[in-house]
Amino acid sequence: MSKFKKQVLELLFDFYDKFYMHVVPAGDIRIGERGFVGNESEHGLVLVFGASSYKNLRWDNNALYADMRFSGKWESLVIPFQSIVTVFDDPGKPDFVFKFSMDTEKESGGNNKDKEKSADKSRVKSSNGKIVKVDFSRKDD
Repeated sequence: MSKFKKQVLELLFDFYDKFYMHVVPAGDIRIGERGFVGNESEHGLVLVFGASSYKNLRWDNNALYADMRFSGKWESLVIPFQSIVTVFDDPGKPDFVFKFSMDTEKESGGNNKDKEKSADKSRVKSSNGKIVKVDFSRKDD
């Protein structure tokens, strides 16, 4: 998923003057000295990427790095791709919204043991001893 997020972000930085990114506390995210304030540690933070809101943008395979302005002060950010949950162009009337599932584990690159472990996490043992698979996926009618 990180590779896909990276490709989406490359297009956004190339074609949009301003967009928004919702990040949540996950992985090694760092929001400068500021950190997450108030309920941001529960709900995350929406970052605005516009012409004068960031500088020194770069990324590697795992994270995006940038300096961003918060209340007039520049803060160094490290944003792991796993902590990016949504990107969109306009909070009022968006033309696009990319909503990503939360990456809770490091990407395994096709490791079947990791897939089996995550599948086991979705099973719950009922009171009568049977294993019940709980499916939280949303099904539209």
